[in-house]
Amino acid sequence: MNILTINAGSSSLKFKIFRYQIKGTATVLLQGQIANINQTKSELTLKNMLGGTVISQELTLGTNPYQAAIEYLSKHPSFIKYNLGIVINRVVHGGDEYKDILLLHARTLVALSKYNELAPLHQPYNLLIAKHFMELYPKLKHYACFDTAFHQTMLPINRVYALPTKYAEAGIKRYGFHGLSYQYISSRLPSLVEHKLAKGCWIIAHLGSGSSICGIKNGKSVVTTMGFSVAEGLPMTTRCGELDPAIPMYLASKYKLSEAQLNDILYYQSGLLGLSNNISGDMLTLLKSDEAAAKFAIKFYCLHVASYITKLATALGGMHGIIFTGGIGENSSEVRALVVDYLEWLNISLSKKANKANKLRINKKECTVKVLVVPTNEELAMVNQFFERDK
Repeated sequence: MNILTINAGSSSLKFKIFRYQIKGTATVLLQGQIANINQTKSELTLKNMLGGTVISQELTLGTNPYQAAIEYLSKHPSFIKYNLGIVINRVVHGGDEYKDILLLHARTLVALSKYNELAPLHQPYNLLIAKHFMELYPKLKHYACFDTAFHQTMLPINRVYALPTKYAEAGIKRYGFHGLSYQYISSRLPSLVEHKLAKGCWIIAHLGSGSSICGIKNGKSVVTTMGFSVAEGLPMTTRCGELDPAIPMYLASKYKLSEAQLNDILYYQSGLLGLSNNISGDMLTLLKSDEAAAKFAIKFYCLHVASYITKLATALGGMHGIIFTGGIGENSSEVRALVVDYLEWLNISLSKKANKANKLRINKKECTVKVLVVPTNEELAMVNQFFERDK
């Protein structure tokens, strides 16, 4: 049986087709992504994992890029040659209701759409893509895996805001996101470090287009930086991150902004893009730039990553290690080095050679706090949930 996983993010559409094998193992047959999905020119990359062939195509997706992207992909000759048995969708927000992998129906998509306003860069597109494949393959079973599910174990003190209790009871609380990534990394820990250490306190920094950090203990989420929405915590590519709550109200009043205009500023014009004075929201572009504004944006980002690491370590009661993952965390030795420079007072330091080579363990030998680089695999986390659903 072949399993399709669809992972729609804020700037890309990733997918893998797995072949189910005996004893719950899976082999990747085809994988790829459509990158820069909201920009003028997008790029489709397809890789046949068995034959090793790679296809790369530039795409112009127009004004409805996610719809155009999924329609193009689902008709691509390299895609349609695989007979699918199951489709699994990443859905960012499941609220408190959805804690496990879920079999999708039309009414479920309607129920999940109530979270669109809390995750506007993801949820509408997650559901649009799920609906597309449900209509394209009506005889197949379609599932959803939720980014919020992993954080259901967070302590109550880390889930609420300092608001009147009635609002928390109405659902205004910290949900947390990037849960599939954190679930995958936590599942890998026992094979990467000694057993006792794997059950300890770890800070996982998922740094990418969307960025967040999670503190885990014994493989469970305890605290995280994203909360009620995907805009909280770290500054991101275009999302603002941490913000004085009076600022949105002031902006709306001062500049006569509508709710839509305000959301556009907070979600699409801020973060690295805003900090760099519109040079770019892309970290690689900023790292290549000699502009002072680009350097300032990078420094701001890295300082906030380091600050949140120490904040989450306090909530955990310490930390045995830090794990970098996500597009930036896995690939940018410069960002990792800058972040750890801010943590030098904790006697954490990196091996320059290991860091530059993206090795698994990049801390110096004398450090008591381990620093690892672990590539995430949200798609495999989704498949593993499918295998485990009836156990």
